[in-house]
Amino acid sequence: MLSGRDTLLQIERTLRGVRDESDRLGREVKTTAEQLARNRQQQTNSIRQLAQLRLSELERGELFDSLDSADRRAQQAINDRDQAYAQLEEDLLTARRALEASEAQRKLVHGDVDHAAQRLANGEAKVQRDLEEDAAYQTQLAKVRNATKVADSATEKTELAEADRIEKGKPFEEDVLFNYLWARKHGTSEYRSGLIARWLDGWVAGIINYQHSRPTYFNLLEIPRRLRQHAQRRQLEAEDELETLRQLEVRASHQQGIPSLIEQLAIAERRQDDIDGLIDQTEAELGKLTESRAAFGAGNDLYIQKGLAVLGEALQRKDAGALTHRAHSTYDRHDDALVDELLELREAEEMFATELDDNRRTQTNQISRLKEIEAVRRRFKSKRFDDLRSGFSDNSAVEAVLGQFLRGLVGGNELWRVLERLQRHRDVGAWPDFGSGGFGTQRSRGRAPNWHWPGNKRGGWRLPSGGGYRSRGGSFGRRSGGSRGGFGRSGGGSRGGGGFKTGGGF
Repeated sequence: MLSGRDTLLQIERTLRGVRDESDRLGREVKTTAEQLARNRQQQTNSIRQLAQLRLSELERGELFDSLDSADRRAQQAINDRDQAYAQLEEDLLTARRALEASEAQRKLVHGDVDHAAQRLANGEAKVQRDLEEDAAYQTQLAKVRNATKVADSATEKTELAEADRIEKGKPFEEDVLFNYLWARKHGTSEYRSGLIARWLDGWVAGIINYQHSRPTYFNLLEIPRRLRQHAQRRQLEAEDELETLRQLEVRASHQQGIPSLIEQLAIAERRQDDIDGLIDQTEAELGKLTESRAAFGAGNDLYIQKGLAVLGEALQRKDAGALTHRAHSTYDRHDDALVDELLELREAEEMFATELDDNRRTQTNQISRLKEIEAVRRRFKSKRFDDLRSGFSDNSAVEAVLGQFLRGLVGGNELWRVLERLQRHRDVGAWPDFGSGGFGTQRSRGRAPNWHWPGNKRGGWRLPSGGGYRSRGGSFGRRSGGSRGGFGRSGGGSRGGGGFKTGGGF
């Protein structure tokens, strides 16, 4: 079984791969945008040279002024852009280093969390072994099992009776005359009517044989109600027995120093959570900077937009087009070479523009995938899937789905669903469903269990219900073999056989 910590490392390697690919695409897009800008500058230079050959000094004056002005303004915009881009790269490097430092610190603190969790697991395992040899505890555990069995049986009978009432009560409830008499409480001491109404109601009751039907319907309603009251009493008795069992566990846990170990683990986890919060903030900042760099690289920033706009305006001038046409209409090797060069530059411009659009789309998708894998990692940690007691049943499946994500074959949601399905509980010495941990009642829900239940740091675990157990928010799933029912090892439960899971396979 792959540990939760090793699985997190695999997710982080995938994240770095996506981030590196995003950086590569950023550099590629930036290069293409710069090639497009240089291409348009070269076009203005070719037109300037062509004008020197074909136009008089008076004719080329206005065109030169336009081209030179556009060239200067474009070059200034590009220079300003280079400075802004250099500052952006510096900010990105600073954020990346801060993120790497926080992640390195997180690994160190996670080691402290694992150490504290193992000490707690060892302490709880010692308590559980002692309780398995404690005659008074085993006697009380047997009482809880029996009381729970009785309560569950009573609840099941109540549900069957309620379902039976719904089915068998339909003919009565669909009979208009029966409902009329029932609503008036006919045939009971609560019935109140005048002489004529009594005579008419009695006549109706005789027609539909109401005196025979009323007790039958009354019993249909009364039996489930009384069974529900009985089930509630049995439930309260089971809760009382469970509370007695819990107190025995609390006493044994205190003697072993478990509360102190729990607090030490909580302190370490709070430190880890603080670092995770810092990582989230740094990632958000890094994401904004990455998007800004993508806009720069794709030519969507104000600087290059301004430069390309003024160059494009100059190249679309009417006199520039006329000049090219005149050069084509006369024979001169030198100016024809300039025209051919200009045509090649314009073909290259279309190629660069198309490539830039393609790279922009690819980079946008890559940034989206980066956000998805970052979200998966945050969710993984928030559910404490990297806890010491968490593992993943199929190493090859984890590697496969991460590889598919890296290649763009699955998205972040699909990746998370697979990780949830593969997550299991690892045996590290103590089981959270030991004793009272394998039982739950309506009254006991929401109370802290006696044993450590790793779970969502934004809410923790919900107590078990109906002989099994479940988590809040999807953290650590139900065991594949069902609950141990609080039996402990001496009660026939087994620590092997697949551990906990959230359901399904990969």
